[in-house]
Amino acid sequence: MALNFTILDAEHDKVFDAAIAGIPKVAEMIAAVPLDQRVRALDAAAQSYKRAATDLGYAEAEAEQWASDLMFRLSVFLRSEYREGPEGPHRKKPRPFSGEGQG
Repeated sequence: MALNFTILDAEHDKVFDAAIAGIPKVAEMIAAVPLDQRVRALDAAAQSYKRAATDLGYAEAEAEQWASDLMFRLSVFLRSEYREGPEGPHRKKPRPFSGEGQG
C-alpha cells in the first residue's frame, strides 16, 4: 500500500509543480484585468487552485492550504514583477541575478 501513496504523492507533487510553473502566466492574465475587477480575478484563481486540489482528493482543509500556498506565491510574484502606473500594470524591468559576477 505504501507504494500507492508514494505514487499519489508524486502525482500531487507534479500537479503542484505545474501550478507553480504556471504562476507567471496567471499573473500576466490577472495584471491585464482592470484594477476594479482584479479582486474578482484573484478570487477566481484561488477557487481554481482549490478545485484542483479537491479533484486530487485533498480534504477541504488541505485543499484550502494548497490554494493558499499557491495564492501566496502568486501574490509575491505579482508584487515583484508588476507595478501599477497611470496606464495600468506594467512589467518591471528584469533585474540581474544577485549572484552574477561574484565568486
